[in-house]
Amino acid sequence: MLPAENRLKSKKEIDFVFRSGRMLKNDFLCLKYCPNQKNITRVAFSLGLGYSKIAVRRNRAKRIMREAIRSQMNKVKSGFDLVFFLSKGFTKEITYKETGLIMKDLLKKSNLFNQI
Repeated sequence: MLPAENRLKSKKEIDFVFRSGRMLKNDFLCLKYCPNQKNITRVAFSLGLGYSKIAVRRNRAKRIMREAIRSQMNKVKSGFDLVFFLSKGFTKEITYKETGLIMKDLLKKSNLFNQI
């Protein structure tokens, strides 16, 4: 589970990231990010009814994305707010391995991934 201090929960802060953040896309995953005033990276995930009208399927996809970022959190630069969401029209079932690789690729492209 993603630690509480690494979760971006406030609607106001998530809206700020969507309004003023930079965006990167991949085939099925998108990343919006912007710097924050804290010394910690916070992450949120957004999946709407466009992905699936079945809540169980949306929640499973969010759990997969949370676990994929949690395992890489020690390599992500601190001081940023990140929001991951699925590309428009993507309805395929996602897997942990594929999601982890794509998240890592997006973080590298955004220069938020530390090479240790």
